[in-house]
Amino acid sequence: MAKFGVGQPVPRTEDPRFLKGQGHYVDDVNLPGQVHGYFLRSPHAHAHVHIVGLNAAAAAPGVLLILTGSDVDAEGIAGIPSFIPPMAFGAPPPKHSPLNPILIRDRARHVGDLIAFVVAETLDKAKDAAELIEVNYEILPAITSTADATAPGAHLVWDEVTANTWFTVERGDQASTDATFEGATHIIRRTLVNNRVSANAMEPRATLIDYAQATDHATVYTEVQAPHSQRTHFSKVFGKPESHFRVISPDVGGGFGMKNNLFPEDAACYMAARRLCRPVKWVADRTESLMSDSHGRDTSTKGELALDAEGKFLGLRIATNHAVGAYLGEAAPVPAGLGSTLYVGVYEFAAVHISVNTVFTNTTFIGPYRGAGRPEAVYVIERLVDAAARELGIDPIDIRRRNYIPASAMPYETKVMSVYDSGEFDRITDRTVALADINGFPARRKETESRGKLRGIGHTYFIEVGAPFNDRMSLHFDESGGVTIVAGTHNHGQGHQTV
Repeated sequence: MAKFGVGQPVPRTEDPRFLKGQGHYVDDVNLPGQVHGYFLRSPHAHAHVHIVGLNAAAAAPGVLLILTGSDVDAEGIAGIPSFIPPMAFGAPPPKHSPLNPILIRDRARHVGDLIAFVVAETLDKAKDAAELIEVNYEILPAITSTADATAPGAHLVWDEVTANTWFTVERGDQASTDATFEGATHIIRRTLVNNRVSANAMEPRATLIDYAQATDHATVYTEVQAPHSQRTHFSKVFGKPESHFRVISPDVGGGFGMKNNLFPEDAACYMAARRLCRPVKWVADRTESLMSDSHGRDTSTKGELALDAEGKFLGLRIATNHAVGAYLGEAAPVPAGLGSTLYVGVYEFAAVHISVNTVFTNTTFIGPYRGAGRPEAVYVIERLVDAAARELGIDPIDIRRRNYIPASAMPYETKVMSVYDSGEFDRITDRTVALADINGFPARRKETESRGKLRGIGHTYFIEVGAPFNDRMSLHFDESGGVTIVAGTHNHGQGHQTV
C-alpha cells in the first residue's frame, strides 16, 4: 500500500510538546495588572437567597470589587439565552425559555448557582473575602429526579413552566404504532436510565479578560471549542458589535462538547474587567468544575419493542424524559432533538412513535457531551434488541441480521423521517464478527473461568448523524513554496496540526 495512502497511520506532530509539558493553556496566560476572581455559590439545590451583608467582605484586604445579581440588573443584562431554538428539531415553540442568570437575583435553582463574584489582588484574598459575605437561605423543595420531574405534584423549577416541561418533540405515528403493537406476538418493555455525567476535562474551565476602556474592546482568553461562536454570544448578551470582542482560545485540555458554552462565569469576568479596567482572571477548581460545568446524558426512557413470532421487528414505542437542568445551555435542545432521530437505529419497523420530553430539574444544566443525544438513543434501542434476543432465545447477532435495513433499500427514509444515504450493515457485521473472533469466544470464556474470572461479550450497532454542521477552509501558497491554511474550526484534540 502506498506510503501516503488514505487510511495510513500518521504520527501526530503536536504530541511531543504536550508530552514535554510545553502546552499553552489559558492558565498559562498572565497579563500586567491582572486580578483574580472567585465565586460564592449556593450550597442548596433550591432556595430563596438573601444577601444581608457585603461590607465586611468589601473591606477585606485586597478586595477590589464584589458583583451580585443587583449589579447585573443595574446594567440591564437579562441573562444568557439558549442560542439554538427547539423549533430547529421540529418541536413547537416553548411557552417559556428562561435565561441563564450571570448572577442569581433571589433564588438558587441548583447546587453551585452563582450568588456573588469577588475580585481581589490575589485568589486567596478573593476566597477569604467570599467567606465574609453574609447570606440567608430559605430552603425550598427541590426536584432532582428526571423520571419524576413530570409526575403530578412535582415541585416546579420555574413557576412559569407547567409540569417542568420545556418542550416535547414527537416523531412517527402514534395511532399506527398503537395498532401495530395490538397485533404483535411479543412485546419487550424496559425502563432505561442514561445517568448524568460530567465531562470532567483535564483542563478546568478558565477565562481571562482584558478590557480596553479607550476603545471599549475586550480580549477574551478562554478554553472554548468554538471561538467564533463565543464572540457572537458575548455580542448578543451584552448588546455590542462582535468587533468589540476578540476571542483567543489556546490549547484546550479536553472539550467534549462541554466547552461550547458561554458560561455565566465568562460573562461575570467581562463585567468585572469593564468596571476595573484591569485584566480579570478566573480558573475553576475541580469541585467548581463538577458543580458548574454543563453535564451530559440524564435521561429516563420507557421503551417498547413489538415483534412477530419469528423475531421480526414490527413497532417501536419510546417515551423519554430528557433533563435540561435548571437553566438552558447554549445548545440546550440539541441532545434531545438530535437523539430523537436515532432511536430507530439501523432497523426496519412498520410503525414508530417517539416522544422526547425535555424537563427542568434542580440540577446543573445539560449540554452536548460526546455525541449530543445520539449515544443515549442508540443505548435504548440496542438494550431493547438484546432483551428481545434473550427473551425469544435468538442469537443477538442473528436477531439484528433479521431486522437490518437492507443495502438494496438505500437511500432509506426511516419512520422518523431521517434519511440514510447508504449502509451495508450485514457486511460490516460480517467483518466485525471476524475481527472479534466471535466463534472463539466460548473457548476464551472457559479459559478465563479456569483462572477464577468472568468474561462477557456485548453486541451493538451504532449509527451517527453526519454533517449537521459545515465550515470553510482555504489554502494560500506563497512564492517560496510555503502554504498557509485558514480554517474556521478550532483544534481541541483532533490533530489539526498533523492534518
